[in-house]
Amino acid sequence: MKYQIPPKEILEWADAPLPPISSINSRGTHMIFIERSRYMALEDLYQPEMKLAGIRIHPQHLMQSKSVLYSHLRLHKVGDINALPIRGLPATQKIHQIQWSKDESRMGFSMLEENRLRLWCIDVKKQEGYRVSDIVLNATLTAPFLWHPDNHSMIALTRTPYADDLRNTAEVIPEGPVISTGHKTISQHRTYQDLLKNPVDEWNFSHLCYSKVVRIGLEGQIENIDEGLISRMSLSPDGNYLLVKKIKKPFSYHLPYNRFPFDIVLIRLDSGEKTILEEVPLQDNIPQGFMAVHTGKRNIAWRSDQPATLTFYQALDQGDPAREVAHRDAVYQWSAPFDMEVSPPVEILRTVNRMGQIQFSPFGYGIANDYWYDNHNTKTYLFYPDQPQKEVRILFDLNAQDMYGDPGSFVTQRNEFGQRVLAGDDTHAFLTGPGFRPDGIHPFLDRYDLISGEIERIWQAENKDELVQLAKIIDLDKGELVIRRETAKEFPNYYLIQWDQPEQRVPITDFENPFKGMDEIRKKIIKYERKDGIQLQAVLYLPAEDIIEEKLPLLMWAYPEEYSNRDVAGQNRMSTHEFIYPWYGSPIFWVRRGVAILDDVSFPIVAPEDGKSNDTFIEQLKDNAEAAIDAVCSRYPVDRKRIAVGGHSYGAFMTANLLTWTDFFVAGIARSGAYNRSLTPFGFQGEQRTLWEVPDLYNTMSPFLHADRMKTPLLLIHGQVDNNSGTHTMQSQRYFDALKSLGAEVRLVLLPGESHHYQSRESVMHVLWEQDRWLGKV
Repeated sequence: MKYQIPPKEILEWADAPLPPISSINSRGTHMIFIERSRYMALEDLYQPEMKLAGIRIHPQHLMQSKSVLYSHLRLHKVGDINALPIRGLPATQKIHQIQWSKDESRMGFSMLEENRLRLWCIDVKKQEGYRVSDIVLNATLTAPFLWHPDNHSMIALTRTPYADDLRNTAEVIPEGPVISTGHKTISQHRTYQDLLKNPVDEWNFSHLCYSKVVRIGLEGQIENIDEGLISRMSLSPDGNYLLVKKIKKPFSYHLPYNRFPFDIVLIRLDSGEKTILEEVPLQDNIPQGFMAVHTGKRNIAWRSDQPATLTFYQALDQGDPAREVAHRDAVYQWSAPFDMEVSPPVEILRTVNRMGQIQFSPFGYGIANDYWYDNHNTKTYLFYPDQPQKEVRILFDLNAQDMYGDPGSFVTQRNEFGQRVLAGDDTHAFLTGPGFRPDGIHPFLDRYDLISGEIERIWQAENKDELVQLAKIIDLDKGELVIRRETAKEFPNYYLIQWDQPEQRVPITDFENPFKGMDEIRKKIIKYERKDGIQLQAVLYLPAEDIIEEKLPLLMWAYPEEYSNRDVAGQNRMSTHEFIYPWYGSPIFWVRRGVAILDDVSFPIVAPEDGKSNDTFIEQLKDNAEAAIDAVCSRYPVDRKRIAVGGHSYGAFMTANLLTWTDFFVAGIARSGAYNRSLTPFGFQGEQRTLWEVPDLYNTMSPFLHADRMKTPLLLIHGQVDNNSGTHTMQSQRYFDALKSLGAEVRLVLLPGESHHYQSRESVMHVLWEQDRWLGKV
């Protein structure tokens, strides 16, 4: 069969051109508008790629294949609808990554030219763009460049001749078998994809990803710094030191590259002196659990408020979540010259949970966050890195899933190094958050007293007939904010405001709604209760007719989410005023085809007091679905006998289980899912237990193992080269074979060249066509 096109009502929205992506600089003076194509061209989808060490690499472009490339870049002064004319840019642009210089006077970007990635710069004041150098970049493992704090040079990863010396597996006669061994140590891993398979893969990975690290001046001068398999690099705020992460052998055929052995190397740029700060071995025997880590130095990074001071974390529980300890991690700081004997690291903080991130203040304090997956607990610490003897205070101690109790995130601003540091002073900081409440979303900005804990609300969006969200803080002293404003039918646009005069809005963008006919849709948020008392919600879309002569068919679309607490599971995270965005994965298209749509349906899987959430997974799926159906059918003209259900990824898994264990639905759509949990034996989604620990659970939750129960028509769609660790394409193929053999009504659609999410216009249109035909069954 050839690719098909959906009906006109669907095609009109699926083909609507999207406004550009916009981004404003930190000072609020200029905005970037980046044009993008909604879909990837089919010929781009089929560019050559090599699947190596958990990633897919374009061997000529030296970037990860199927990367999004932006088609055009425009620069505007804030408040001016006319773009600044930028001389020197080519008419056709394929932009890879963009980064402002530290002082925001220039913009660097990598651009694909004739199958090679090169470095470009725009001088904002001169309104001039130019290629910095003819040298070719390497973006296989990380961003290919970063700005030096001098604002006149960049550190870049560049191509080496090794990239031209590749081997073809089909042309190499093996010298022996491929052998893997176990060493009587526990080594439990997820079902990773695209791993190395043989010595040829090892050769190609090491040759494609090998880079030279160079310093490139804006006039094109080049200085060699280092080389190797560089997967991360960062500069000290003063620009004197470069930190690089270098992957080394032995590689693994069972793990992706980010679990390979690596060195953290410190390079002094003025002398070229190199020091290995940490050597991490192959991470193939990390303990079980999401919070397990290796025992060496982790997250080695620069203090943003100091010229050249490092911080890192180290496990106090041997990296094993099963160990009972008072503190999981210790945080250290390490000053130049980074010599263990001359200036050894100093412990500055201990955290109860696994350490997350640190933000530093120019007034001598730091704010740190930790997290523990099992109970979703997170703590926020106030500490003094240069006075480690000073008392550490826990500012917040809460459930990370508790949206109503979220105090917000601390606001940062740029310092003299161009780094992000905490905004405020020695006693006050600022917090901003989404402001979830039972009656809707009310984003806020608070001034927080670090001593007393008192909060002063500076600004909050009322959102009575619109959805306003805080997009950017421009100037806290002047009270300047950028807000994003939208309604269900008005496309999001950006405005400059003063927080004490929020109604006086200066428009920054003027994007029109590209989706014509949206006024015909009625959007409602419905709230209802599961039979065990948990509060649920969903978004209902209905056709325009106020009086409908007959009951409508319904398409329910959902994605299960796990919660450790029944109270937070029922919290409202929706707004009636959020823009209705018909992206390819959305079910909203079919409201134009006379189908009622129940989207973002709450499907919480809540852990009982004496167990894990998945212990009652099937029962909770049934209860969630039954509650939603009862709510919508009792209040709206929806036919209970004509309901379809669908979902993507874990939502597809949900769909297959609902069709297996209930008779609520007349059809199902499952995209890019997994159906046999014995093929993901070391955990899946939020499940940390293995198949051998809870075999009955894996059995019950696997619709493949109960294919004989399937009586409802099911449409299976899957990318033919799915790269997601838990959803191998084989999952849909084997499930289809089982269902077909057992006499079920089933259709399998494999999309050539597509991964977990679909990118080409041809594939997306065909998916919409398939789903439209399948929904004819309701």
